[in-house]
Amino acid sequence: MEEFDFKLLNDDELNLVSSVEETNPGSEPKHKLPTVQTYNNYHWPTFLQQIIDKGNTPAQKDALLLSAVTAIGAVINSKLRTHYNGKWYYACLMTFVVAPPASGKGALSWVRRLVEPLHDEIRQEVDDEYASYRQMKAAYDAAGKAKSEMDVPVAPRNRMFIISANNSGTGMMENIMDAEGRCIIFETEADTLSTSLNQDYNHGSDVLRNTFDHERISYNRRTDHEYRELKETYLSMVLSGTPNQVKSLIPSAENGLFSRFLYYYMPSINHWEDQFGVKIDMNDWFTKRGEELRDLAESLKDKESYTLELSDFQINLFNDRFNDLFISCRKSLGLEAVSSVLRLAPEILRIMSIVAFLRNIEERSDRLVVDDGIFTLPPVLNIADMDFIQILNLADVLMQHTVHILSILPPVEVQSRDTIGRQQLFNALGHEFTAKELADKAYELEINPNTARTWLKRAVESHMVSKIGKGKYVFEQ
Repeated sequence: MEEFDFKLLNDDELNLVSSVEETNPGSEPKHKLPTVQTYNNYHWPTFLQQIIDKGNTPAQKDALLLSAVTAIGAVINSKLRTHYNGKWYYACLMTFVVAPPASGKGALSWVRRLVEPLHDEIRQEVDDEYASYRQMKAAYDAAGKAKSEMDVPVAPRNRMFIISANNSGTGMMENIMDAEGRCIIFETEADTLSTSLNQDYNHGSDVLRNTFDHERISYNRRTDHEYRELKETYLSMVLSGTPNQVKSLIPSAENGLFSRFLYYYMPSINHWEDQFGVKIDMNDWFTKRGEELRDLAESLKDKESYTLELSDFQINLFNDRFNDLFISCRKSLGLEAVSSVLRLAPEILRIMSIVAFLRNIEERSDRLVVDDGIFTLPPVLNIADMDFIQILNLADVLMQHTVHILSILPPVEVQSRDTIGRQQLFNALGHEFTAKELADKAYELEINPNTARTWLKRAVESHMVSKIGKGKYVFEQ
């Protein structure tokens, strides 16, 4: 590998204002959204890089990266963790790839095959258990008076790894509980999930929100007085869909489900590409990688959790970067975007833990699982600075995509959101400013001064800005 250029992306490359400008009410940004940027031939861990390389466009490669790392994390689940905000976060991500038709998001159906071998193995085990159960149940039913001396056969749990999105809230909870919380929802048409949740009076949405922080889920049946509870959950999720499907699943940015997702927006493909050059069967290739992940899951069964720990240097960079994102969003976008920043932080740590895990395996073997199935990884994992920087830069890219998705949701504060215009204006002002400076900056940015005054009024009402004198204002920290 060539020497890695150790640096964070600079302000011009990361500025949320200059590189993202939404069109409202349409879904396409006026300017191209950023893709994951690499320097001097940076390579992700080999297993992940091979998947990324199957993409044809930068956006498709990014979608493969995010969905694949989510699938890998789902397989590892509770065996990999990071301590943050006073609790453990495990390798369980929630990713939403948003794209209009004809954008290349169909490649995510390949990624689903990464988790199908593990799902199929679990379902075969359940089928075998049910066959044995039916035999024991038939013998029990035919035992007559001898039943009193026999144990009543108990039906096996209906375990699965891939949870169907075409489900009710209670059905989803049953599936998660039967899987002991270790499972994934992988749905390439997000409206399948939104239809289910809308029919269930938002109960299913509560389940999904709780699983982000691995919180307990429970339900009580009134008919048979059955109470079930799972104290910790490890659900992962990959969704893809059109912008309208996002609105159907998440009707408002105030819905707590919005800030739980990593968002990536794929633009439409605007030119013809030759597809005859693809010489391999993608479904077969991804299935073989999925078999490796199935073997990985088997190798991890009896192992304790591995823990990612950052160096002091990395912690300082992490805090500096997220502090900048927090201030930028707090200053100009409001609480919806701030919530996304707060929840993006543990998601980025989850990605770091997965990459560190894969990198440690790669350093010890050229296979995802060594031949004898025995890992020699230390219980505490560190992440190389080059990987850390790459993923930290990913946070800024993902936040820009989140801002874009935020702008196409139904408005919360104003009828015409003009999200990026407001951010441009507020970012151009100093910490303290006057009403005249606000009007002058609005004029420079070709923003209607009356609109700027309306934004200021709402910022004061939401306590983002305080009035400290006649015509004088200050941004709250």
